[in-house]
Amino acid sequence: MEQPDRPIPFLTTIGLMITYRCTVSCAHCVVQAGPHRSEGMDPRDIRQWVDQIARYRDGLMAGIAVTGGEPFSERNKLQLVSSLAASAGLAVSVVSNAYWATNLESARACLRGVPGISFLSISTDVHHQEFIPFDRVRNAVRAAEELGMTYNVAICTATENDERYKAIRSEAEKITDGANIRVAVTFPAGRARQIRQDLDYEVLPEPTPSACTMAGTPVIFPNGDVIGCIGPVMDIGTPHPLHLGNLVREPLADILERAERNAVLHAIRVWGPRILMEWLREHRFDGNPPGGFIADSTCDVCHQLFSRPDIVAALEKIAGNGELQAKVAYGRSFYLHEDTMADGLALSRGSAGTSRS
Repeated sequence: MEQPDRPIPFLTTIGLMITYRCTVSCAHCVVQAGPHRSEGMDPRDIRQWVDQIARYRDGLMAGIAVTGGEPFSERNKLQLVSSLAASAGLAVSVVSNAYWATNLESARACLRGVPGISFLSISTDVHHQEFIPFDRVRNAVRAAEELGMTYNVAICTATENDERYKAIRSEAEKITDGANIRVAVTFPAGRARQIRQDLDYEVLPEPTPSACTMAGTPVIFPNGDVIGCIGPVMDIGTPHPLHLGNLVREPLADILERAERNAVLHAIRVWGPRILMEWLREHRFDGNPPGGFIADSTCDVCHQLFSRPDIVAALEKIAGNGELQAKVAYGRSFYLHEDTMADGLALSRGSAGTSRS
């Protein structure tokens, strides 16, 4: 088994999807956000949930990642999160389409209006640019630099061979260093299902070998659902291993403590979701496993597996095996330098031995 590309600290950051409202309706939007959406977090829930985040394990969390929808379209809620987080010593990052950066002065004023933000991720790609010209990205970048704010420019594309992607990437490289540009694979979930035929993917017979770099940051949704990552699995309507719980029904601490023992979640973080395909083969899964995976997309593997209730049931049974849980726990210790799961297993076995004696 290969070591992951880079260690991802677990539960140092948690996401808040404060709204489904967005100023635009991009064709590739996984959550199907847009001006017509009105669902969002209630300010009372924001206060309660940020308080639970800040108190979890006496301050384990270091930051809150705010997403949507378009967070700046709900300025009062964004300011509330920022204020509460600042009071609790939590850093705040925000994902935005930069619709507000109509000129440099407006961009400066907008960012100054939410002083608690320490990191800004600016989304742009061929779909965003149908609504939001690149000049606004340029203004947002300049404003962030002037205010000493860390940022990146996030671009989605089905393939890096796409000439439209190359043109946008070229424009981005004119305004910032390549290290500040993040590229993600456009995924055919949510609204993007309707344009799947236009997405020129390379499809491979085996899953990408990469570990997942997103599953270390759970995301809280307006209805209280806590999902193990911000990727396309949040589009799956049936129960799956990365649906960690719901804050309306139980405290955040209970949900996250259970997530610490989630063998499927942590196997994805250590070795990538391809390990789940190996589990199915080793345990002679009698169904028809998926075949054909989008190149360089760990999300595609999880989405295909977790969309299938029969596979979910099989994985949950497999993951309940004590020996396999130990392998995952010690994989976390060795590769990610996280000992909580291994310590918990050792403590559990010690307690069991004591009770038998």
